[in-house]
Amino acid sequence: MSDHPSLRQLAAFLDGRLTEQEREAVEQHVADCETCCENMSRIPQDTLSARLQDVETGASASFIVQRETSAPPTTSSQIPAELVEHPRYRILEPLGHGGMGVVYKAQHRLMDRLVALKVIDHQLIGNPQAIVRFRNEVKAAARLSHANIVRAYDAEQEGKLHFLVMEFVDGVSLAEYVRRIGPLPIHQACGVIRKVAKALDHACQQGMVHRDIKPQNIMVTREGRVCVLDFGLARLIHEREREASDKEDPADQLHRTASALTLIGSVLGTPDYIAPEQVTDPHSADTRADLYSLGCTFYFLLTGRPPYPTGTVMQKLVAHRDGSPPPVTTLRADTPSAVADIVARMMAREPRERFQQPADVVEAIDAITSGLESAIDEVDENRSAHSTSLDQHLSVHSANPTAETERQPSGPAEFTVVPAPVGLPIMNPDRSGSQSSRRVKKSGRRPTRWLWPVVTVIAVLTIIAGVATLSSNHDTTVESASSENSTVPAALSNDMDADSNHGAWTDLLAEIDPAANSESGQWSREGEGLIAAAAPYAKLRLLPDVPEEYDLEVTFTRTSGEDSVALIFATQSQQATFEIDAWQQQLAGIQLINGHNLQQPANPTRVADLRLVNGRQYTVSLQVRRNRIDVWLDGSPLTTFVNDGSTLSPLPDWALTDSSAIGVGAYQSETIFHRIRFRQVNRETH
Repeated sequence: MSDHPSLRQLAAFLDGRLTEQEREAVEQHVADCETCCENMSRIPQDTLSARLQDVETGASASFIVQRETSAPPTTSSQIPAELVEHPRYRILEPLGHGGMGVVYKAQHRLMDRLVALKVIDHQLIGNPQAIVRFRNEVKAAARLSHANIVRAYDAEQEGKLHFLVMEFVDGVSLAEYVRRIGPLPIHQACGVIRKVAKALDHACQQGMVHRDIKPQNIMVTREGRVCVLDFGLARLIHEREREASDKEDPADQLHRTASALTLIGSVLGTPDYIAPEQVTDPHSADTRADLYSLGCTFYFLLTGRPPYPTGTVMQKLVAHRDGSPPPVTTLRADTPSAVADIVARMMAREPRERFQQPADVVEAIDAITSGLESAIDEVDENRSAHSTSLDQHLSVHSANPTAETERQPSGPAEFTVVPAPVGLPIMNPDRSGSQSSRRVKKSGRRPTRWLWPVVTVIAVLTIIAGVATLSSNHDTTVESASSENSTVPAALSNDMDADSNHGAWTDLLAEIDPAANSESGQWSREGEGLIAAAAPYAKLRLLPDVPEEYDLEVTFTRTSGEDSVALIFATQSQQATFEIDAWQQQLAGIQLINGHNLQQPANPTRVADLRLVNGRQYTVSLQVRRNRIDVWLDGSPLTTFVNDGSTLSPLPDWALTDSSAIGVGAYQSETIFHRIRFRQVNRETH
């Protein structure tokens, strides 16, 4: 096995033809590997597709297998010898590893203050000129003093290591926050962008440009503070790219393009937030480039996705330079036109058409929020009055007027992330952007008088719609349950179903011994539920020798992680798996079918864009019949497979030792199974 991806794999990586699993493995590797960065820089970009269309880069490639089966890399978890006995800082634990280096949580030995210590990647400061540049950038960053900027305290050299000592921020990135809860409420998104714009305005007054504004570089603390990371460090990457380009033949434009792509892709990450002028000339960026990136971040906060979420590195760069993303309102209909206009102006391709200064963004947001917050707060409170669970985890507070020395107009609210009680999941909203599960604490201002009739009408219409929906659903269920060919899942009908051919429900959860039935992973009981700890392919055998036709109903909550939950079932002595939120691509369906997994469009049960929300309870109903399999999610039909089951086969890692058995599983995600029910179906005709 090779320690590095092959040239073909690197080429396929740049061309966007690897699977998601392969892409992540290669991306993690090249972020730390100077050799592979150099190899990628030699790959011409314009002939890539033409030359490599026949290249196979399947998951069995030696490098990918090695990355999955060998021990994880230790470079980000081992403490460098130079830091073990540092006289001023005691290293506590690694916090993360990215393209700029490794970050450690540390403690100042004398002052007893927690800090974040970032060891800079040696590739960024590999010569005396780069070291001088690093020190100058740190000096400039240290001059920044703003509530929404992470403070830079110190910069040191220990042996060959250069590291930056920064303020320790106890929180999560905006990218992670949105991944957990989905798109933000309108007023919260406006509040976040306003705070970042004020930080950029402060930096602009000091003559600094960030150059890498993105959700991953914006933190949200437990107290609701929004703060920007890595001021000054992005310039090291661009200067490194300049030096690499200067060494090349100016006529060799392909080589220089590949070099730039390599550096952007492997160090700064996927260019989802890069300004068009940075694509053309990375060195010409000014504060308006930061505003473009902030506009893309605004887009992400409102929609849950970047402006150009798919495509190769090159395609994304070209899209930012030449394209126009779908308007925010097409992805989120409740976005006020005034907010959408601000996003569009921030993301204008031509710098002269954008806001010219960060202060202009602040002013624009302030101008539209005088009535926006009241309207959204009041409607959200009416919609979420029935829900109290999230009060423990997420609340909205008015901006602290003492947090900044500048004038504080009546702006949008900030949000506060309150630590959840131990063992309780963080509740999350629906993907649709509905905030029905959020309770909003209003600011002291009462809504303006003209809003009350609007709110009242909305509340009345909501009640009427709810009553109509309940009546409609009830009638439909009763009618379908009496039908011979009902497709309503048995779990949704009354247990006293008149059809005597249906067996009684059996509570499988009550009969399970986690120790005896576990086939992989760690399983345990908590109250009446069953918990699967986060592990690869954690699976539990439920029942052997199932009949030919049956119903299986599973109610669960994924509490952490972002991978799939599985129902393993059997039909005609063939085992298969229904997975939901699979392959880290939000896919659901049955696999394998004719050897096709859910990543392959040929799989007829494939459902795209279905993501589980952590902390939310779901019920999956699986109806297995002789010539048909129906899957329902929360009472709605999800997918159907019409076949006798002969074309089914299991993914090897999900297969149970008994091919006639059924089971449940979870991949790298802690999951609570609240209820698991089974019943036999005996019918002579169907």
